Amino acid sequence: MDRCDRIQHRLRSGGWDCNNRQVSAVLLALGIDARFSEGCSRLFEWLCGGNPLSSRPESENIEEVEDMEDVIILITSDSVHLYCNPINSNALLQVLGKINNLQLHCLNTELYKDSDFAQEFKVKTFIQMTAPHAVVGVPYFAVHDPSQSFDPMKLESEWPIVMSYAAEELGGHGFFTLGHEVVELSPYLEEVYAELDPSSLRDMVDKSLTGFQKQFQAMFTLLDSSRPDGIAALNEKQLAEAFILYARHRESLGPSHVESLPSGVWLGCGSAAMAEGRWEGTGVVGSSGPQHSSAIHMVCNLAGDPLSAKRSYFLCHPHSQQSDPALTAELPSEKDIRLLQDLYSCLVAAVNVGISTFQKTQRPSEALRAVRECLKEQSTSRGLPLPIGFWDSRENLLIHLRELDICGRPMPTKEAVW
Repeated sequence: MDRCDRIQHRLRSGGWDCNNRQVSAVLLALGIDARFSEGCSRLFEWLCGGNPLSSRPESENIEEVEDMEDVIILITSDSVHLYCNPINSNALLQVLGKINNLQLHCLNTELYKDSDFAQEFKVKTFIQMTAPHAVVGVPYFAVHDPSQSFDPMKLESEWPIVMSYAAEELGGHGFFTLGHEVVELSPYLEEVYAELDPSSLRDMVDKSLTGFQKQFQAMFTLLDSSRPDGIAALNEKQLAEAFILYARHRESLGPSHVESLPSGVWLGCGSAAMAEGRWEGTGVVGSSGPQHSSAIHMVCNLAGDPLSAKRSYFLCHPHSQQSDPALTAELPSEKDIRLLQDLYSCLVAAVNVGISTFQKTQRPSEALRAVRECLKEQSTSRGLPLPIGFWDSRENLLIHLRELDICGRPMPTKEAVW
């Protein structure tokens, strides 16, 4: 199912309605016709998997730019109307030409040279394509924000193509908003944009994942560039600085769908606060371990949209601010740190098995049983020196199973705990 099919599926299924009246068409226009609407631009780029019109070299000629942005698209449940011109048609058809039941409205080069005739053709096309639809959806806002209010009359005063609908000599029928109910689609489209498909997966790998890697690398660079005695003085806020700046940048682009746990780094014993969703950033490497000893591990959370990442790192060479020999003698050995790493690997494998089992069975009890069995198999295969029944005790292991939707938001189902 391509991206246009996904919107058509929603139009057919009755998921988008206004006062119990189903939206039957989605309208978007580019350039001056929609007053350079950011919402229309976002939907257009999403449909095309990028903007095919932006690959042409920039021109200082305003008419050439307007010709490239001379695009109107109307998506209905069973067809797609595309108005364009002979200048931008080739670029558009390369990405939209395979859409089922695509109806193209485009003048030839000679007729398009007559600007008055071309404008009249565009207005008539717009009137004809929208006339059968009583409820029309428009992507007015680029990002859904509950604090924003939408007044359909804004289209009458802001979008020239909508103003032209009233031209009776061209077949118009008065104000567009009198003949059609207009629905702002940003809250519905956010769900569509969040779905994963080959194109969005490519964008995620090329853009979001690369951004994640840069933030973790910034943290490693800080550790690598610090003197051995300076590492002990590093605090959580310093280590998480790149994460925090990245999260703020993502927030500035619009509301995020990721979980509420903030971006940050939790050192040693301070990682207990992570389960409560708290981050203060005050822990120090040299004193965040047991009894104010050096931290031997840290947990990192980088929240983004649509990706988020949690990673645990073990500090193989503890850095202490204390000079007390008694404390130094109590620092963990290499053997103990290796055991921690193996236990962590067992837990990661078990979590993956639990997710896979729940997806197949939709039964929490089966998922929890699979987690326990995987932990036992992993610890046996790794030869971990654990007592018999270690994984069966609640004192050693507590499992939570929480169902999330595709955007990472908790589902309204009872959380399974073992």
